[in-house]
Amino acid sequence: MIDLSTVFYLVPDRNLIEAIRLTKKITQKLFPDFPSASTEVLLAVNDRDEKEEVSESLKLARSPTFEDMHKRAWISTIGLIFMYNVEKGIAVVEDLKDKPLDNWAPKLISKLLNLVQEEYEELTPKLLTGEDVFTGAKTRMQYVLALEILLEIQAARGEPPFAYIRASRPIPLNPYNWVCYDLSSMVLTIPNGKSIVVMRYVF
Repeated sequence: MIDLSTVFYLVPDRNLIEAIRLTKKITQKLFPDFPSASTEVLLAVNDRDEKEEVSESLKLARSPTFEDMHKRAWISTIGLIFMYNVEKGIAVVEDLKDKPLDNWAPKLISKLLNLVQEEYEELTPKLLTGEDVFTGAKTRMQYVLALEILLEIQAARGEPPFAYIRASRPIPLNPYNWVCYDLSSMVLTIPNGKSIVVMRYVF
């Protein structure tokens, strides 16, 4: 369900060559631990459904639209959130897949709020009895981090699941713990449409 090596970037430019150039330039600064030699641009598609297929290694059944890649970005994000409970992640995707993309974030936020509440309610008795509380810690962290990121995107009227890059975020984001980024705040030019650039990282 999930390929943690693939990362999606939302770029405020529909010129595909420029969008790819900006993505390479910005990500090299943002993620210095991932040198350019370890990255590969797979595909770029803009909001007019024009595409630049850079690599043949991205296997697609048909020519993708902007919405197709936005949905693929969502599915990768959900796969990451539920990487410790794959069956639940598959169920979430099944529940959302036929709904408009604008509805995915509110519905997923609602699901995550319930899951976080359940996780911590189950934790309270264990604290009282001295049982192991570390089991499930990674799952709880994934849920909480995802919830905070999605709430932040919604509050900023962004385009989920593409997270903004913020130095002040308590837990820094990188391709290991989030797979979709909005590069708008890093581009100084006036927005000229938008593109999604897909990159693969060799870990």
